[in-house]
Amino acid sequence: MDKYHGASPLRGPPSEGPPVALWLPKLMYVVATMANSGWGRYQTLYFNNKGISPSTIGLMRGLGLGTKSISYPFWGLVADWSGSLQIALIGSILASTFALELFRLDWTYSSLWHLLFVQIVRSASNSIWPLVDAFAMAVVANSNSNEGYGQQRLWCAISWGLSALLLGYVIDQTSFNALFYFTYSMVIIEVLLVLCLIPRKTILAKSDNNNNNNKESISLTDTTNIKLFFTKKFITLSSILLFYGIVMSIPESVLFIHLDSHLHMSKTEIGLSLGCSVLLEIPLFYTSQNLLATYGTSSLLYLSQGTTFLRLFLYQFISEELKWTVYLIQVLHGICFAGFWVGVVHLGQRIGPKGLNTTSHALVSAIYATLAQAIGGVLMGWILEEFGFKLVLWTGMLLMGLVLFLTKSLMEMDEVMSDLGDLQIINPTQQV
Repeated sequence: MDKYHGASPLRGPPSEGPPVALWLPKLMYVVATMANSGWGRYQTLYFNNKGISPSTIGLMRGLGLGTKSISYPFWGLVADWSGSLQIALIGSILASTFALELFRLDWTYSSLWHLLFVQIVRSASNSIWPLVDAFAMAVVANSNSNEGYGQQRLWCAISWGLSALLLGYVIDQTSFNALFYFTYSMVIIEVLLVLCLIPRKTILAKSDNNNNNNKESISLTDTTNIKLFFTKKFITLSSILLFYGIVMSIPESVLFIHLDSHLHMSKTEIGLSLGCSVLLEIPLFYTSQNLLATYGTSSLLYLSQGTTFLRLFLYQFISEELKWTVYLIQVLHGICFAGFWVGVVHLGQRIGPKGLNTTSHALVSAIYATLAQAIGGVLMGWILEEFGFKLVLWTGMLLMGLVLFLTKSLMEMDEVMSDLGDLQIINPTQQV
């Protein structure tokens, strides 16, 4: 029996090929990040360079992320239902790349409605992150290695920091066209990687149940599992994701407008600040399994949330004369994001419905990375334009108080507190 024995969501019949190796999710994270980090980080500056107001940029970002809050779970459900992650990935990559090219056309900027339409198309098709995350977690779950999800995810952080710094310098030296050319080059590699190395029949949500012959399948009419998304635990977790995501839209979006327009930092300097943001993210992801086992999920969440409050407080002291301090503050991002993300991923896998693991993770991603960022982009963009950057920060700090209260409530629920300190990445096909 090979090391991938037992219930395996990553393989079909034996004739379909060997098990998936641990290096493949790492490579997927690196390539996918390089294909998406440029637009993901510099779109705000690109639109600002086009003369679009902060409130309109916030509206666009909000609309796009709001669209992703629907498309993320949809693509996750498609992967669960069909068992073909490869098809979902290829469709998402090609469609989103086509939509990205539309942002270079004059037609797109001839009307606000054209601009919003392109934003919706791009966002509806760009759902690669929850798919790659689910793939990585499933590979880890079916390996005898001591590696955890965090040791896969850290390669996203490494690639994100390096590509952001590189692109910032290249854009400064040339133009924003370099952003598109770099993205398209990475997309070609990404497509080849998915076609050649990702199994065509990647069964993410079907179990072969090693102990008996019972077969489970996903049914869109199976309301028993779907109702578990509406339990008190999952609603509380969703609320934490929503409000924390709104707060994190400040360093993810609004901060860059402030650095560009008010502190007059170059794209290279902004890129360097992005590079600094992953310095602690990498070791935290790498040691996440040991941290969870030693300190528990609650400690990791409280640490990340407290650090976020401190980070927002420190941002208000940045000035044009002291703009170098942004690099020091950005280092805290690793704790704010990696600590929080590892914690909520474990919680989502534990309390999410059985048999809908990709959908569950896609929903967690959608609430935090899309819906919350959408609301935050619109709200914080409007506050920035009308009242200034300091009120943005104080609004964020007030919301952090609410996040801490909700987290405490979730941790006090007996079902969630049980054995969370020893929680490992579970097999996505097993009963939670």
